[in-house]
Amino acid sequence: SASTPCPLLPLTVDRAGGFYDMLLQMMLFLYQARRRQAVMLLTVVAAALAGCLPEQPGQGDAEPANAVQDIATVEEQPGMGQNGDLPGPDSYEYKLLLDPELFGASRLDNAIATLDSRAREAAARAGVGYRGALNRLKKVRDVAFLDVPGECTLRKASYVLRLRTGGTQRLATLKFRSQDAIAVAAASMQPGDESAKSRYEEDIKPPDQHIYSKSMTRPVNAGDLEDPAVLSRLFPPLRSVELQPLGMLAIIGDLNIHEHVWGKTRLDFGDQKGSMSLTLWYRSPGDTTPVVAELSFRYAGSGSDSAGIERAWRLFEALQRLEWAMTESQTKTAYIYGLEPGFCN
Repeated sequence: SASTPCPLLPLTVDRAGGFYDMLLQMMLFLYQARRRQAVMLLTVVAAALAGCLPEQPGQGDAEPANAVQDIATVEEQPGMGQNGDLPGPDSYEYKLLLDPELFGASRLDNAIATLDSRAREAAARAGVGYRGALNRLKKVRDVAFLDVPGECTLRKASYVLRLRTGGTQRLATLKFRSQDAIAVAAASMQPGDESAKSRYEEDIKPPDQHIYSKSMTRPVNAGDLEDPAVLSRLFPPLRSVELQPLGMLAIIGDLNIHEHVWGKTRLDFGDQKGSMSLTLWYRSPGDTTPVVAELSFRYAGSGSDSAGIERAWRLFEALQRLEWAMTESQTKTAYIYGLEPGFCN
């Protein structure tokens, strides 16, 4: 258009990279039957193209060959399926932080019973089956997060290292997290042996934030995580160049969170199933009021069932309307790093 400048022409690799990233992201959402997010990105693309009517071949400076080369480069990234298909997450977890003050010891039982009743009502309105209850204490364990003091090497590279201990069991999880779906889809998080398990999931937070992650979980011995050499052997992704040299790790804030997990209700979304639980974090065993309260539910499926995904979204929207919900809140991991601001300096 002569009246409106086009920000995308000429379509060189440098200038069109972000535009094609948006297109690929939109294609991924459509592939996963995520219509809501696809429409949002389509709106952005349409706005970027305002006034960008392409000229006839030979009349402008557009470089379609470079644009095609740009797409081909993205398609050849490791971790993608045949014909450039991006694999979708194995599961989706919807997370909602609640006001922790409501779960003090003196009213804990009543608070959980009330929350269970309202979650059941929200599920019914969303067309989601709800069996079981949240009023059973299912797990009690300690949780700690580790990184390199003064550097926070893992966090800078979008990794999270978590240690959970309960009884004689010690499980460590290395997670690569990002809001960039393409980066996570292309990342390799394959376990080095059969003792490790991997997962590819998407976390959804209010109001409509999406964080993608690939993780590896495995049993460890005391002291394994503090030694960089042992850690890199247990978790091969840590051998990457950007993490070297990896310094000695320490528990962030020297803090072991005491985690109580309540319930595990069974959810039925149609073709796919799921579960819901309430997680409470205490800073010390004798505390009577948690510092973090999170209600979460998991949709166990690839996202190909669009009707099930829509029911899950309606349930999440209904839960966000609870007066207990904290819709403007940080993640649990951000809370841990925030406890000792000087740890990363």
